[in-house]
Amino acid sequence: MQAPEFEEQSATSAPDSPSGTHVRRGVPLPPARAGIVETHGNGYDFLAANERAGWHAIPDWGRNGWDLGRWPIAIVMASDEHRRPRALVYLEGDVEAREFDTVDERTRFLDDVAEELWRTGEADGPRDVAAYPAGELPAEYRGPVPRAQESPATGPVGRSARSVPSMREAPSTARSFGRR
Repeated sequence: MQAPEFEEQSATSAPDSPSGTHVRRGVPLPPARAGIVETHGNGYDFLAANERAGWHAIPDWGRNGWDLGRWPIAIVMASDEHRRPRALVYLEGDVEAREFDTVDERTRFLDDVAEELWRTGEADGPRDVAAYPAGELPAEYRGPVPRAQESPATGPVGRSARSVPSMREAPSTARSFGRR
């Protein structure tokens, strides 16, 4: 399976209302220039190596913390360790990295990634995602997990609650990925 196509469109030439295709924001970066550590192991090796390099995994997305990926096959990460915010999508060994002008732009991109992963079955998302036209998911399906959401077993649900938009916490590979 190939990674989803993340074609570049300028925000000015893209339609304001979705027409079945997603607007991909940001500037694509080659892995070497993006600060990505390429590994020869599986997705867990990739995840661990890149967390040590300053990237932070985003396991959950949206108000209810739906899965953003299916580790070790599909992994989404972000970094604020560079001049501009960055995001990467790892899908079965294929890696795409992008750099953004703002954190909000990166968040909108991650909204698109989440929707695409949910629609293709690469992540467990809201059960009714197919009921909405592409690019028109409700607000509660978009954005990072709210900070106040707690889980007794793991503390804050998903590192995304702290990882996006501010990712200045120390990297950790100790968090396990749970299914909902």
